[in-house]
Amino acid sequence: MNRYSFRYGDEHIEYDVVVVPKKKNKIAIHVYPNGSVRVDAPEGEDHEKVHRAVLKRARWIRRHVEAARKQRENVLPRSYVSGESLFYLGRRYQLKIVPAKTAEPSVKLARGRILVHTPTKEPAAVRKHLTEAMDQTPRVVSRARHRGRGSQDARRRPE
Repeated sequence: MNRYSFRYGDEHIEYDVVVVPKKKNKIAIHVYPNGSVRVDAPEGEDHEKVHRAVLKRARWIRRHVEAARKQRENVLPRSYVSGESLFYLGRRYQLKIVPAKTAEPSVKLARGRILVHTPTKEPAAVRKHLTEAMDQTPRVVSRARHRGRGSQDARRRPE
């Protein structure tokens, strides 16, 4: 991944170029919610051609980066207290902090709530437990595996 930049008016915009081996001839430009810009380029593509493509779409890029910046202005920082709303896997859940009798913290998802059992109610500790639990949780579970069948069974046609 290489980092480049360009100027559009008074604004200086940086972008990362990622070489994607399976791309044939398209140059794709992505603007992420945090305002970062990524350009997917085919393998062996000349940097000048990629840069020209970025400059050609500079107004579009600037408009989307500005929209992402405005959207982030309205976001309040997390407090990690009971009653706060959290997004997890595309859904909104209410955070409930439950004092734990044991020293072992746990995080559970139940009835539209994320329950955090922790000995302390410190926001830093709650955040640590939540991030650890979300890192351990698999993001995508296939329906076949969820039903207890292996992936080989899911691909077989019924006889």
